Amino acid sequence: MYQVTVGQTIVTGLQLVALCSDDNALQCRTLLFLALSQDILYPFGPTHRDLETPKMDDGSSPEISLLIPFVFFTIPYRTIYVNNNGVISFNVQVSQFTPEAFPLSDSRSFIAPLWADVHNGIRGDVYYRETTEPDILDRASQDVRKYFKNMPTFTATWVFISTWHQVTFYGGSQTTPVNTFQCILISDGAAFFAMFNYGEITWSTGTASGGDPLTDVSHFFNLPGSRSNDVVNIEQTTNVNQPGRWLFRIDSEQIDPANGCSYNGKSNAVMHTTMDDGSSPEISLLIPFVFFTIPYRTIYVSPQWPYIQFTPEAFPLSDSRSFIAPLWADVHNGIRGDVYYRETTEPDILDRASQDVRKYFKNMPTFTATWVFISTWHQVTFYGGSQTTPVNTFQCILISDGAAFFAMFNYGEITWSTGTASGGDPLTGLGGTTAQVS
Repeated sequence: MYQVTVGQTIVTGLQLVALCSDDNALQCRTLLFLALSQDILYPFGPTHRDLETPKMDDGSSPEISLLIPFVFFTIPYRTIYVNNNGVISFNVQVSQFTPEAFPLSDSRSFIAPLWADVHNGIRGDVYYRETTEPDILDRASQDVRKYFKNMPTFTATWVFISTWHQVTFYGGSQTTPVNTFQCILISDGAAFFAMFNYGEITWSTGTASGGDPLTDVSHFFNLPGSRSNDVVNIEQTTNVNQPGRWLFRIDSEQIDPANGCSYNGKSNAVMHTTMDDGSSPEISLLIPFVFFTIPYRTIYVSPQWPYIQFTPEAFPLSDSRSFIAPLWADVHNGIRGDVYYRETTEPDILDRASQDVRKYFKNMPTFTATWVFISTWHQVTFYGGSQTTPVNTFQCILISDGAAFFAMFNYGEITWSTGTASGGDPLTGLGGTTAQVS
């Protein structure tokens, strides 16, 4: 099996859940999630001498003069605004409450950890501070070194912390759902980073841009779930193996997925929403993946497949759907298990994939992989199952050198074949219309 790295917080979580009885397991899981969410947040609030934006709809901080120029897509900025609607902007305030798709049609440059219609005049607070406190600089330095292995000596000299704390939406009340999230800007004077920390995310206003995060007039980068209701699950996603956290280097012309961390690269698994018949967002690939002579630029990773069909059909299908199914069955990772995926150009993974292809395809002794996509279904159970029913673990590895394209299926523990909606036994997951491999 190709490795799926699970962050230390998850291990800690399993240890804590083990202390909970069946009677209060849901409450324990909720408390655990809140504890882990708060743990990734940098310190904030009045006790840390934060300033606060006005409590008003579509409000903003005043223009903030920075101690250093902050470089964003090669352009240095000396001032920023912290806007109530989940945006840090350069040069101008952003009072717009309905998010737009990127790229924008005008020249606004901003960073949006969660662009939505916040109303902190109803509930919540928006804090910010620029800091050179030694403990914060040390924490930021450790975070960058941890996630950017090519920068082992990075030493932060400047940090800007923006926090949207338990903010509700326009039209809400003191009892409506709240969101908590941060944008942390970090620099050593030469490299510049943006970190998004997502705590409790419970509303989207239907059109929230959950991390349409980085944009200027000609550059932009989107997170999964952007401008959809899937944004409420963004605290379960990551590009640095810590659910609820995303980190990017943002000073160059583009966010390079092969250099440092990004949604599209490196060794960091993204976990999609835990739900029945769910799917990843549409995933834009670094290269076109050729499948039966047709190049595809986007894919989905799904417990079943992106059209939410849970009972397998016999092949050939009667319609034009194209997909790869290492084990097409009625998975419910909302009950048990995880579905991970990542696109990577890591040297060790590319080398392993190259060796695998050369080993099994004797006519390709010099094959050198340049791209790999790893999907992993880890200890997933079936629809109608429980925390104690059998689980399956398997992978689909897509491999390419830009000219040849391969799909590898790796099977770990396979103990069930059918969900109850497909006629399977609720205790064993066997019988009925069984799983299909194709």
